[in-house]
Amino acid sequence: MRTSPASDVLDAGLHLGRCFVTWTKLDDLWCERRELAAINFADRWHYLAMIQFCSRADLRDGVMRGVDARRCSDHPDPNRALAELGKVGLIVADVASDTYSPVSYTHLTLPTI
Repeated sequence: MRTSPASDVLDAGLHLGRCFVTWTKLDDLWCERRELAAINFADRWHYLAMIQFCSRADLRDGVMRGVDARRCSDHPDPNRALAELGKVGLIVADVASDTYSPVSYTHLTLPTI
């Protein structure tokens, strides 16, 4: 299984007093997507946190480990959030490998930026 170095990098940077900045790109109509209107605020926040985690961890394919998908936000019930996000088609879950992927991961900036 592929692992994400994001938490190690973040921990190392914070320990050294560094602050990281990542860029997540959302188009002007992103907040008006029907799929987002169909879910509650906490689930929308969790989805955005998943997208931002992919950006921070440089996961350009958008595939996250299950542990990262569950703890990327402060959602009180991340398993339920992932189920809801999958139900409305915002993420794809691979139960066999315990990975999750936002359906559209075009939110990541180009490597040159």
